[in-house]
Amino acid sequence: MIRKVFFALWIIGLVFVVSALIYINIPGDTGLGYSSNPVTWVNEKPDNIKEVDFDKVTEGKSYFDKIDQQYVDEEKNIITAFGYDGIYYGEVFRTEFFDENNNLKLQITPELNPADGVPQAIIIEKIENNVPFAYIFVDRDWKELIGESYIAWGAEYQNVERFAYDEIKTGVYMNKVEDDINRFTKEDFSGLTYGGVSIGTFTKEDIVQGNIDGIAIMLH
Repeated sequence: MIRKVFFALWIIGLVFVVSALIYINIPGDTGLGYSSNPVTWVNEKPDNIKEVDFDKVTEGKSYFDKIDQQYVDEEKNIITAFGYDGIYYGEVFRTEFFDENNNLKLQITPELNPADGVPQAIIIEKIENNVPFAYIFVDRDWKELIGESYIAWGAEYQNVERFAYDEIKTGVYMNKVEDDINRFTKEDFSGLTYGGVSIGTFTKEDIVQGNIDGIAIMLH
């Protein structure tokens, strides 16, 4: 019963997004223009890191501050943020989950390492012509260690579809969904939000039944 209550709170829980954010110059190749080709959104870094670039994905409107996605679109007068958390077989975590032996088992990060044995993923929200879209990125470790996964999104996570492992760069896979605009309570996407977007092992039946014996990362 406690587990079902917890899952219900996760699904329906309100997330207060702070709208009074301090503007910070968003890093990235802002002087070079932006591309709609996802291949260009992933930067090659040392130690086999494939960095998903928030600046490139959102065309200069967003950055990752280690725990949240900060979003600033001055032209559209949008200043908001999207938070992250995850679940690992019933255990909730912020951006990293460690087991009892202090081994990293799951991580929410834009710095994907496809061959370090740790499933990693990141979800990036992008507002296009006042319509919210979610871009979901996972690494090869996710594909090999977690396997079949599902995207769930909406005010009550009512939309569920299987994640297609579309490889955009070696070891990096991406899918895109149109987010549920009804989960936002304000036209500028600030204030209270309901539900979110998740990638994980939870099927439609799991969500309906309140089963939390699985893996997921969420953006709210």
